[in-house]
Amino acid sequence: MILAVLILLMTCPMSWSASPKSITVSWQPSITNEDGTPCTDLAGYKLYYDKDKSGAPYNGIGNQEGDSPIMLPLSIFADSAKPEFTLHGLTSGTYYMVLTAYDTSANESGYSNEIDPFVDTSTPAAPSGMTYREIVIIVP
Repeated sequence: MILAVLILLMTCPMSWSASPKSITVSWQPSITNEDGTPCTDLAGYKLYYDKDKSGAPYNGIGNQEGDSPIMLPLSIFADSAKPEFTLHGLTSGTYYMVLTAYDTSANESGYSNEIDPFVDTSTPAAPSGMTYREIVIIVP
């Protein structure tokens, strides 16, 4: 049954948003098996990540939520119909990420499409020649 999850993960888009030191990943859940029957044994997802290079293996380490892969059982989602997960405490750089799905028998799908969000944790430089005393705000 998990093969259907592979197909759904490979064809369903995964989106992301990045803010300083974090990335939120969201995706469409796996709901049917390869034969079109409802997927009744989905247990969760695994989020694989790496900073070194695109493509497998995804051997990311040192993330606040754990090393790759991060186990995401269905029970952690407020709404399993709209799964999303945020990685915190990230360092600057590009993160290469994929998802897999797993069932209650520990069968795991293949990788989803890869996303590659960039995290910038640097502090923006102040505009040159300007200090805080030169900024005037006029309130009507």
